[in-house]
Amino acid sequence: MPARVERMARRSDFDQYTPCCSGETYDVVIYCGIIDILQDYDISKKLEHAYKSLQVDPSSISAVDPKLY
Repeated sequence: MPARVERMARRSDFDQYTPCCSGETYDVVIYCGIIDILQDYDISKKLEHAYKSLQVDPSSISAVDPKLY
């Protein structure tokens, strides 16, 4: 089921959002990512990154050095 949103208007930084008068709704895609902060980036993760980077683009691998975040 796709997510649907309705356009909202804001008059100033202190006002609440109010629905626009058009009543239009839009389909949206929501991405959610989880960053594992409980696991150390040790030699096993470095080896995982090196192995996977031989197969696919290194920038698309999830096991990356924490400094890149």
